[in-house]
Amino acid sequence: MTDFVDPLEEPLDVDRDPRNGEDFAAQDAAAARYDAERREHENAAAHEAEGEAE
Repeated sequence: MTDFVDPLEEPLDVDRDPRNGEDFAAQDAAAARYDAERREHENAAAHEAEGEAE
């Protein structure tokens, strides 16, 4: 018998520890902040472009 462990069958320690689970609420909050910031920059750029067109 060999000591080979198939990585597809044997999870890593990181995967076994439930404390390392993804925090989906934090990911959603970060995505919402990113989207709000992006919209703010787009709106500022649009207002700036309107000011130059006048």
